[in-house]
Amino acid sequence: MFYKINSVVLIFLYVLFFRNVFVNTILIGKEGEIDICQPYDNMNRLDAEMIKEVCCLNTSNEYVMCKDLRMSLVNEKKIFAEIRLRYDDDSTTRKAKSTINLKITFGKKNIILNYKKEQKYYKYNEIGINDLQLFIRNLDENIYFNVVKIYESNVPIIRDLVNDTVYDNEIKDQLSNVQNLFLWKYAKDDFVTVVDSSCPNITLEYFIHNSTAYHKTVEQTLTTAIDIMYYRTAKYACLLVVYAYQSLNIFSGQNEIWKKIINVLRILSKAENSLKNYKEESLFLINISEKLKQINTKSSSRCKLLNDLSYLVSNFVAIILKPSGIDTKINENITHINMKTYILPEDISKKIFNGFPKPHENNVNSYMFENIPTALDDINKNLFTIFELIETEYGIFLIENE
Repeated sequence: MFYKINSVVLIFLYVLFFRNVFVNTILIGKEGEIDICQPYDNMNRLDAEMIKEVCCLNTSNEYVMCKDLRMSLVNEKKIFAEIRLRYDDDSTTRKAKSTINLKITFGKKNIILNYKKEQKYYKYNEIGINDLQLFIRNLDENIYFNVVKIYESNVPIIRDLVNDTVYDNEIKDQLSNVQNLFLWKYAKDDFVTVVDSSCPNITLEYFIHNSTAYHKTVEQTLTTAIDIMYYRTAKYACLLVVYAYQSLNIFSGQNEIWKKIINVLRILSKAENSLKNYKEESLFLINISEKLKQINTKSSSRCKLLNDLSYLVSNFVAIILKPSGIDTKINENITHINMKTYILPEDISKKIFNGFPKPHENNVNSYMFENIPTALDDINKNLFTIFELIETEYGIFLIENE
């Protein structure tokens, strides 16, 4: 079950190299809206929920209830926050005890905790957050209260993913893992729209920095990061085989180019297999290694070679465009007689390759790969640029591929 004030947001927690913690995740928006995502416990009872009590004079009182813990959250500073909460005590096997009433106010200068007649102040820094967590834990050892992240709106992206807005050490490790991945330097500027249509024109890096503003946990944004890397790899593989088809359809006797195409596909295959270590399944997993097993990489027959490339193009395009529901039929010419035949319709080519990838060079606005040339020299010029781009971004896999 999932509760929220104002609107409903469904939050999925993934296992993989991200930890799978069975806790209630509280997302606080700058206007005070609160999302709660919680698992079921072993007895299939809800662990935490948002309570709204209507008082006299049309006023209301809102708080989080988690077993014997009642927590009010007031957002004066208009911050965004992600907090994890769990009450480990099994209320079905013990005598009832008094409710613990807490009020946490995110003030303009400090975090203020009210408990009984006590009022405590904590700084917005690592020491302050640790002291706040420790005080709550000391009230009852069964309470797990963990501040993952607190930040003000529009966190600048000119900073590391691990920064002073993140307080949870395991989350810091996960952020560091993603930032150290081989594709982060390039994928961080990719838009997340392909994975989350509710976030148009938002880059992956900005999305992670401002996770709560988009009703996402940090872990959710990190699984999105892996999906984006799968997507980038799939697009490179598709771009490569599309240009390979156009080149070899004009002149199939380019044995060295065909060998190069297969070698570069193997580089992308190793990259894809590497991403499986972090997330085994993805909408954009095209299984390059399996596809290569199904074609004859040493074929000298023009027709067989072009049929194999058509097969790869068809499969890659279908997977890339499946989430968008677009018709992925390609212009397959069974006899491959027409050397001017484009393997992809123009609208599909533009849909997939428009603006991809962002140029590595500062003096280049766009590679314009979506506009496939007709002359062999121009096609091969672009093909060799694609080779260079892939070998640059996936260079970590070059040595083991040689």
